[in-house]
Amino acid sequence: MKVSRMGVHAMAAAALLLSAGAFAQRPPPPPLPDMPATPQYPSTPYPNCRNDYRNYSEAFARAEATNRCTRRIDAYHNQVMAPFVRTMLRHQERITELYESQVMNDFDYTQEQADGFYAQIMQEHADSNPDGRHMARYQEMIRRYRDDRAFLRRTFCQNAGTC
Repeated sequence: MKVSRMGVHAMAAAALLLSAGAFAQRPPPPPLPDMPATPQYPSTPYPNCRNDYRNYSEAFARAEATNRCTRRIDAYHNQVMAPFVRTMLRHQERITELYESQVMNDFDYTQEQADGFYAQIMQEHADSNPDGRHMARYQEMIRRYRDDRAFLRRTFCQNAGTC
């Protein structure tokens, strides 16, 4: 079979078109991974004992009631508040790891998908920072804790006569 010069060019052009078409036929990207749920501040009630000392008339009993309340709010801080902060930090680490291990530099995702997921991760990080919206309840409770601690310190001092 004799192929003309024009036929060779046509076959080469067809081969180029076929190979270019193979590159253009990119399979659809996989779904992005699910973002882990944002930790919620625990529903454990804060000790409402700040004014318990008022139930006693003797200074010693009032000082002891103040100490009991101080121990209760310190326990709440150590068992509820501090673990929540650690949980939120682990959440931030998990979402960073999710992006870095499953999305970043995975060319199965489009650039728009990767950028959009990165933006979600960055927003979740910002919302989970100490001044972020996911930490609003914690911030409210830490202010209350600090205010109660200072108040109880003054109250104990007044009732124990150690001022």
